Amino acid sequence: MKNISFRAFKFGLRAQGKYAILVSALLLAGLINGLPEGHSIGYPVVCLILAAFCGIVMGIPRFTPSWLSDPKGILRGGCVFILSSVVLILYIVVGMLSVVVWEIPEPLSRSLAMLACLPTVLFTNIFGWSALIYGILPDPDQPGPRARSAAPPATEPAADVDLRNLRHSRMSR
Repeated sequence: MKNISFRAFKFGLRAQGKYAILVSALLLAGLINGLPEGHSIGYPVVCLILAAFCGIVMGIPRFTPSWLSDPKGILRGGCVFILSSVVLILYIVVGMLSVVVWEIPEPLSRSLAMLACLPTVLFTNIFGWSALIYGILPDPDQPGPRARSAAPPATEPAADVDLRNLRHSRMSR
């Protein structure tokens, strides 16, 4: 099960990274083509830079940090799960921006924007949930928890000790 969730995580991570690079390239081409009148260029450029950076980190294995490429443990798996939600929001915005900059008429542009966001929703859910599952599942090579045996007493109690005298001597201090 752990192997299946790891392969699903790798697929979702690489697929989202490559799709992010594609959407970033589409947004860059739209920005080069020109923004519609009345639109600011600052917001799309910031989103483009963030999206391209995240896409390269997720899509190209040599740029992926070790904590992201192998989310062992509940802490790393949980962090990747939360970060997948942030990536989802970023790429929904970038997907919609990549359609807006092409100035397509309204009913068609709305449908295309939703279709541009569909792979992002699919891939981020795949790699987020599988990272969480992968982090929760125990490693099959590690032995399970062992039952603790009761430790034997360090010394045998002396049978000839008078307990009353001992108790009185401790109370008198």
